[in-house]
Amino acid sequence: MVKGRRERRAVDVEESMLDIMERMETLVPEYSYSSIASVVKTDKKVRRFLLAELKAIKDYMFHVVQVSYELQRDKLSRSVEGSWDDLDSLVDRVENSKTSKMKGNRKYCEDCKKRIDENIHDLVRRDRELVIEVRDMKRTAHMLYKALFDKGNEARFIKNLDRIKKYVDQVSSLLDERERIITGE
Repeated sequence: MVKGRRERRAVDVEESMLDIMERMETLVPEYSYSSIASVVKTDKKVRRFLLAELKAIKDYMFHVVQVSYELQRDKLSRSVEGSWDDLDSLVDRVENSKTSKMKGNRKYCEDCKKRIDENIHDLVRRDRELVIEVRDMKRTAHMLYKALFDKGNEARFIKNLDRIKKYVDQVSSLLDERERIITGE
């Protein structure tokens, strides 16, 4: 009886992993870690997706900085500049990820592939969490941006900027975990 439950649980975990991978493929075409070439390609595509979303968030923040300077809203300018700097650092972090050096280094890639095979479930989950966090951050940034410009709600915008900081911290942490799985560093 216990053995049957364990087998069912293993099947459920595998099915949910397939579901996660299918969902990831809707966002990152050809999402796969099945070969060394696909590891490099998938890593590049995941990072490209993250960068596109983060740059869109930076654009929102840059527009707020620009307008706040024009309107001479010093408190708003200072608050947004901090978030913009955090986002800029995060974009740099994604662009210069430890995983970005995989391409062209076959031995390095082979070692990464072995680690990925051992930790595929964790890696796929981290990828999914990263995508969700960045999309949620973008949605939050857009809502704050719209509220600021639609209603001129400067105090609410400043008060809620800490939500962006929390997302930046969470994404950074997930990137660290993902890199450890892939690179072992």
